[in-house]
Amino acid sequence: MSKNVVIKIVLLLALISINTYASGVIVGKPTINKVFNYKGTWYLRYQDVKLEEGTKEKVVVNGLIDRVVQSGRNEERGFPLMESYDLTLCNELHIDIYNEHKKIVSQSNVFKFGDLTKCTDVPSSNSTKPMITNIFNYKNRWYIRYEDTHVAFDNAYEEMVVNGTVDRVIQNGQNEERGFPLSQSYDETACNEGQIKIYDGLNNVVVESEIFKFGDLTKCASSSTPLMDNYENYQSGIISANRLSKYIDNWSENRPQGVTGRLVIIQAGATSNGKVLKNDGENVLTYKIPAGGACDPSYMRHDGVANIPGAMVNGMRIDGMINTFHLNPEKDFIVFAVGVGSTKMRDVIRSLWSLNYWGWSHDRLAFLNGSVDYDFSVSSGLNNYLVDTASTPPATPSTYSMKSLKNDRTNLHIYINEMMKIAALDDKNGYFIADARGTSEYSGAKKSKAASKNCGENHDKQCYSPYQGHIRDAVDFPYTDLLILDDQSEDVNGDGNISKDDASFKFKSPSALEALYAQKGYRKGDKVITYCRTGRKATLIAFTSDMVLNYDVAMYDGSWIQWGEMANREDLNGTTILPAESKWITDNPDYSVNLGYTSPVDTQSVDSYEINNSATSSQQVKLEDQAYLNQ
Repeated sequence: MSKNVVIKIVLLLALISINTYASGVIVGKPTINKVFNYKGTWYLRYQDVKLEEGTKEKVVVNGLIDRVVQSGRNEERGFPLMESYDLTLCNELHIDIYNEHKKIVSQSNVFKFGDLTKCTDVPSSNSTKPMITNIFNYKNRWYIRYEDTHVAFDNAYEEMVVNGTVDRVIQNGQNEERGFPLSQSYDETACNEGQIKIYDGLNNVVVESEIFKFGDLTKCASSSTPLMDNYENYQSGIISANRLSKYIDNWSENRPQGVTGRLVIIQAGATSNGKVLKNDGENVLTYKIPAGGACDPSYMRHDGVANIPGAMVNGMRIDGMINTFHLNPEKDFIVFAVGVGSTKMRDVIRSLWSLNYWGWSHDRLAFLNGSVDYDFSVSSGLNNYLVDTASTPPATPSTYSMKSLKNDRTNLHIYINEMMKIAALDDKNGYFIADARGTSEYSGAKKSKAASKNCGENHDKQCYSPYQGHIRDAVDFPYTDLLILDDQSEDVNGDGNISKDDASFKFKSPSALEALYAQKGYRKGDKVITYCRTGRKATLIAFTSDMVLNYDVAMYDGSWIQWGEMANREDLNGTTILPAESKWITDNPDYSVNLGYTSPVDTQSVDSYEINNSATSSQQVKLEDQAYLNQ
């Protein structure tokens, strides 16, 4: 046999080998979307890729094969895993795809699950949504700024979508703030909608931002941003009784576009004659909670510097709340309603705000404007929507978690070190600080209460903060200014009198709220910073800023009950609260306007605050909440 013939045979065999081993080779790779535990069994969901016949997929967990399945198609698939895995450990799963010759031809991303704090390198495909912070026009060029989210996929990219059309495409970045000019020009007199979509290497959307509206917001059809004279056209945020009655009448037909879950009404207290809103027990549910809402003023969290009485609930507590009523954070539409009108509706708004803080979609969250008593009275013609019996909560809790939303809104709250930095600014251009407590506390005429009632000579009197006043350059913005408190026209509560208790307690219209903020000194583009005494009243300013006016906002959750404690004063036990050299003293003209001290015998004990004078940061709550969301 000649040398040339041998060479040709060798080349032919090599070609055959290449063609044989190429069987099942694809472009791209499977993408793992989720690994989760349900009732003790682990499940896998992933986007599969199509291979030729004879290929198999091996699911590998922690280096060992869990199960083997036949290769599927270009579709989402799901299977239970065969083994049990420890929730307290970092587990790693990936999929290997083998051709008929037992050669790996494709491999998925590595997906980590369990306790991600134990992982050395957590893939950011589990991360939070990108968040658009601004879209603005500068010298006739539109720009976008946003908090980016890194996803751990090869060739991941981001689309900037405006009004449903791709404006530009860029490579996926890191977990950082980014900014780019947009490629097109947009009409400032129209309502425009921007969104960021992040794709993996197989052109699948893996995460997307909330829609950001810009231009003339009064032209927006969606109910979360237009500035109108009433809330009749609003579908979420703040809704009218007419809107809610339509929802109750035929939820499947009248629910907002994109909502696929149930209508769940959380009614705080019954009406004055013991009624609740109608429900069908299946698609429309009405659960009754205490009239004061679901907040616990005795609950504390430590921010690294000091305890915050009545702080934002942690992840386990918010999950406990939604699981009590089987609220699906990815589907259900939640409406909070107050049975009897009162300024105490602030505590119910705080419950709504808790869901907002933990990432519940604005498009599936609402507050009934007014009270059930007022809105569904006999004279309204809607009293047929009232019944005697509320829905019965399920006997056992569900297993939902706000973690599934991957929506980090922890920036809606700030803590004492950030508040001190803002207060110390001589030029507060870009900030609007709103004190929601009320004029008497703002001016120092009324002492600001502390949490305990063991002060006075006999230790049986109300305790107060060590000093009175307000944060430097804060404006007096009583939360009641947001409400309509003088529209009583009939005996709504049935006590035989027409009085202020029969008012609607409705929020003022969007246009009236905009005018009110401007009157108080808000300037377009300012970031609203709000506080009160315990973080309840300030929630109304935060809520209207965020979900009605679309203003940038953050609430100082510690509020005066924490801020006013941080002084070089003695408490009722004769203990010095903070030493004179402490960096955390707020009783300083750089930070506060002091309008008078409280006598030591009437001053709240420092013990319950557990102050860490050597602390260098107050971000502990935020870091805990971010860690919970990223589990």
